[in-house]
Amino acid sequence: MKDLLSTNSIKTLVITGPTATGKTTLALKLAKLFPADLISADSRQVYTSLNLIPGKDIPSSFHKKNSSITLNQSPIPIYTNNKTSIYGYDLVDPNQSWNLNFFHQFAWKVITYVSQQKRLPIVVGGTGLYIDTLFNPTPNTQVPPNPILRARLEKLSINKLQNKLLNLSPEKFNSLNHSDQHNPRRLIRAIEILSSSVIHPKSNHSSPQLDCLKIALTAPLSTLEKNITKRVKQRLNSDYLNELNILKSLDPDLKLPASSALGYQILSDFHQKKITRQQATTLWVNQELNYAKRQLTWLRAQSNYHWIDISPKNHAKQVVDLVTRWYSETNHDRYTQPQN
Repeated sequence: MKDLLSTNSIKTLVITGPTATGKTTLALKLAKLFPADLISADSRQVYTSLNLIPGKDIPSSFHKKNSSITLNQSPIPIYTNNKTSIYGYDLVDPNQSWNLNFFHQFAWKVITYVSQQKRLPIVVGGTGLYIDTLFNPTPNTQVPPNPILRARLEKLSINKLQNKLLNLSPEKFNSLNHSDQHNPRRLIRAIEILSSSVIHPKSNHSSPQLDCLKIALTAPLSTLEKNITKRVKQRLNSDYLNELNILKSLDPDLKLPASSALGYQILSDFHQKKITRQQATTLWVNQELNYAKRQLTWLRAQSNYHWIDISPKNHAKQVVDLVTRWYSETNHDRYTQPQN
């Protein structure tokens, strides 16, 4: 077996792409072929008790236990079948804080540990900023939350938040995409970072670095819409009420980041009979499809990704062949480009 951890780099596989492209299912297939463990890069799967709507794809043969790795003096939980483990689920309660800096610390700990066990770390998920911070850590991720400032900013309208950020830094505001310019959490975080008086040194992970193969799954929008619709209908027909009640007991107004996972507000309105099942389905599918479009837009602006269309039946074999070749090479600097 190849030693994944050398003095210079850690072999790491990344599987990302828009929602409903089967990222975790594919990663689990690969884990059967290569001794590997999964690391979730999803900003909503970190919360305990919230499994259905954030899409934690936990096979029935997996059970939860604590790993031997600690983060902030607490053991990191895993789901495992004693052959493969999934890290990144159930890290904090829905009313607790989690941010890019926490993910950066968590992911590097797990990647290093998995590599030391001579296993392949597979980072899998659709939160692009989480994946990007593994390669491009910045001082911004080190700025801690400011509860007093946040409480004040949360009372402001979108327009006032936009003006406040524009006054602080027109460059930062213009660097945000259209969606983030209208997202109060993104605006508040940007203001929080710019308002911080604490200077944090840039993270340095030059030794070791990631020797990484990055794969982006994609599909025509018609395929994504079909997959999303199927999943939304399954969730509407599921026993979602217990999960919704747990969340609302901690967050009655559904304002916390954990509550922002697509679907919770729609499920709440549907359960209260404010909207019909058809309205709930249409709203949810449209939200998920728009999110998938934003994910694709972000990914296409990145470099060094191998793009795999999931539409062909043999797409999994394409990935296996690609990973096998990369796994046996020391250099891999040729990448495919996304299809328009």
